[in-house]
Amino acid sequence: MTRKTTILQRKTLERITQHLIIYSMALDNISLMNGKMGIALFFYHLHKITKKNNHLAFANELIRIIISKLDYKTTVHLLFKLQQI
Repeated sequence: MTRKTTILQRKTLERITQHLIIYSMALDNISLMNGKMGIALFFYHLHKITKKNNHLAFANELIRIIISKLDYKTTVHLLFKLQQI
């Protein structure tokens, strides 16, 4: 891999990261595939690669928001779905 390719990849990753930060703040969905959970997972993996604490802090904040949106109905629905697997 050349230096130019690495710089381009880093800039692309930064753009994706900025987009996800902005997008996740307006997003109400908490699911893994289309919501905050998937974005949090992305930031946990990104932290593993970059070792930047702001990525970890953002993922933790998303998880805190997700937990605050869970209610009894959501939990029962999740448990029912898990039993079907």
